[in-house]
Formats: sequence, C-alpha cells, structure tokens
Amino acid sequence: MDEQRVFSMKGRQSAFQAFHIADVEEDSTGKAKKHHKKPYMLLEHGQSAEFDVFFKPTLAQRLEGKICVELSGNSEINIELVGEGYDDDFILDNVTGVAEDSEGSSAKGNLEDDIIEAVRVNHVEFGDCAVGRCCDKTFTVTNRSKEEVMRFEWLAGAPFQFSPKVGHLQPGRAKNIRVTLKSNIPVTFKRHSVKCKVAKIKYQLPPEEVCNWDDGMCTVQWEDTPYRHPGARWPVKQKVAKALLEPPHTVLEESSHEVELSARVDYAKFKLDTVEVEFKKTKLFQTERSTFWMYNTGNVALEYSWEVTLEEEKPSKCSEKPFSTTLMSYFLSSAAVEQWFKSHARQVHWASPLESTQPQSSQAQSSQPQSSTQPQSSPCHSKWLPCPLKRVSSSLELLPDDINDPPLFSIKPHCGTIPAGQKQIFHVKFCPMRVGKFKAQILCR
Repeated sequence: MDEQRVFSMKGRQSAFQAFHIADVEEDSTGKAKKHHKKPYMLLEHGQSAEFDVFFKPTLAQRLEGKICVELSGNSEINIELVGEGYDDDFILDNVTGVAEDSEGSSAKGNLEDDIIEAVRVNHVEFGDCAVGRCCDKTFTVTNRSKEEVMRFEWLAGAPFQFSPKVGHLQPGRAKNIRVTLKSNIPVTFKRHSVKCKVAKIKYQLPPEEVCNWDDGMCTVQWEDTPYRHPGARWPVKQKVAKALLEPPHTVLEESSHEVELSARVDYAKFKLDTVEVEFKKTKLFQTERSTFWMYNTGNVALEYSWEVTLEEEKPSKCSEKPFSTTLMSYFLSSAAVEQWFKSHARQVHWASPLESTQPQSSQAQSSQPQSSTQPQSSPCHSKWLPCPLKRVSSSLELLPDDINDPPLFSIKPHCGTIPAGQKQIFHVKFCPMRVGKFKAQILCR
C-alpha cells in the first residue's frame, strides 16, 4: 500500500464471507500440492465487501498510498490514499462526521498533480435537526504535552453552545466537549467556523492545590436562610451550588484552533394516508390488524413516538356479570379456586349463590338478613373478600387479567426515525379481551 507502512487495511465480516483461499490438491504420491492461484474474493451479483483503511503516521508530513485491486479479465482498479500527519500538543479526537465528509469523499485529482488534500479532522457534522429541539455532538480535546498546562476557551455564539466553554487541561489529560445546537428558525450551517483560544499557562499555586478545572464545576454549600421554625435555635439551611472559580494563573504562550460545524435545521413535515382506522367486529381473544402509511415530506429526518389513549368504552351487559364462588366450586377443585383468588384478589366482583327463581315479596326480602346473601365460602376463601357482597345474579364469567392481557390497541413500530423523502408503514392491532365498543386515540409525539 505504501513504502512507509503507515496505511493498513482490515476486512469486515462481509469481506471474509466473500474471501476464498487457494484449493489444495494431491499429487500421484499422495502429498499435498498447493494450487497455483492466489487467494481471491468472489462477489456474486448484488453482493458487497467492506474494508476499513487505517492511517497511523510516524512523522508530521503528507503521505500517499495506493490500493491496487486486480479484477478478472486482466483489469485492475487503483484506489488512491492520502494522509497527513501532524504534531501538536492540543488535539481534537473522536470528532463525528469525518467519515461522512462529503467534500473529502468526493475529492478529485491525481496524486502526481499533488492536488488531493487530506480530510480534516475538525469537522463536526450534526446532520438533520428539527426546529426548536436540541441536537448534541461530543468530541474530545487532549493535552499531549508532558509538562505544560493548557487553557482553552471556545468563542462560540448562538445557536451553538460549548460545554465546558472554558477549561484547563493538565499534561496528558483529556476532556469531553459537548456541542449543543438549538435553533427556533430553519437555518443551514455549512462548515461554520468556531475558534478556540488555546494558551499555555502556569499556576500561581502549588500543583497539588489545583484541579483539572472547567466552568462546569461547582461546589455545594449549606447556607442560613432568614426563616426559622418556632422554638428552633438555628435558622433553616438551604443547599446552594456555586460555580468553582478559575485558579489564578499566568499566560505563557497563546495560539488558536478551530472547529467547523455543519447542520441543517428545518421543520419536520409529514403526510398520512388516513386519519381514522376502523376495525370490523372482532371475536374475543382474536386479533384484527390494519395498516397505514406516514410520509416524510420535509427536508430533515422525522422522529416519531406513538402513544395510545383509550377515549371511550361502552361495555356490553353480558360483560358486567360478576363472579360466583358457588358455580366456580362446581367445576374447579378447591386448590385451583384458592390459587386463582390469590392472583386475582383485587379484581373479584362477588356474587350470591344460586337463588330460587320464584318471586319473593318485598317484605320478605326486606326482612331477610343481609348476611344470608353472602356466599358460604370456606375459611381459605373468606380472607380474599376485598369488598362488600351484593345481591346479583350468579355467573361463571371470569374477568380478564389486566396485568397479563395484551393491550386493547397497539401499534408497531412504536418509535423510530423516517429519513427525508421516505415513508414508513405502521401496523395497528385490535385485540379485545371483553365485550364492548371501544374508541382510542393514537398520538404521535
């Protein structure tokens, strides 16, 4: 790839799947004989292989390399490599957006003409951001000096904010810098330059008394308030956070660096192919499905998150039948009944035992003791009575388990992102566990 061996290449999983080694044959004596062909890659129609190319310079200079790919039919493809090593005490690491740099990836030219420039590592790409929402990116600043302390200060204005904005870097130490973008109007930034003042400093205090300071640090103190409880000797205290002051220092040498920011801020726009989904009559414990589309008609990615809210429920009369311990005991064992009541203690609507169908006079009913309407349950069941008993008709119907039952309405995918100009299909499910008419509203946040 290059004479200095500063470029290296490593295949990904897709490359290993397409990689083939030379076949091994046996001669007439039974000994293994190597095939004359070299290891090769075989790509079927539509198949791809990915590689990672690494650049590790040893000197501060511009370096060049080349990857030669031999194809069947005595043809070849040459991939030109350009890298530039630099040596600096204050460096930026883990900058996002370098690999996606459109200008660096679309550079044209020839190495002999010396017009191809190495991709700069100070470009932060935010991508698409919605109006009024915060977008964050993080990178690292490092002090590679072995003895000198450095002070940095980002000279950024709205709508970009750097945190920390001012800080100190001890020798060999690093800090994470968070850049936040929030704009209330649509705007596009293309390589917006932000300068960073860097200075080598010397502390006026002993090194052991100085921390790795930045403007995000604070101290918490308890201070007295003018309030005092009746009979108390001391006033009420409150917790107060105060910014930690910058350690006194002397500037030795100043320099400057810069970072470039790119972003596109716009309103998210979408279009639905329907605003109402109506399900047909569905049997209990069955699932009815429906679909609809959402189109992203804006210029930025659209983030969505659905919330389902049940607005209206009209239960059927048959769904209001309560429990009957008498009928349940006819068909279930005592152990099964006891286990069921343990797990549904708060969902039981008790009913009286089977009663005579003959009409009773109002006087007889009023003179009948209230306790006579209670089911004669065993002691093991009496402790699970959660509410007063009522005179209602008997039923064996069991109410559904609200904890384990699937949701009445559900939608998938629940959340995600739709790229600009793309569409997403959503699947809505209706799974009734009780009889009734239901209406729900699905909100997209």
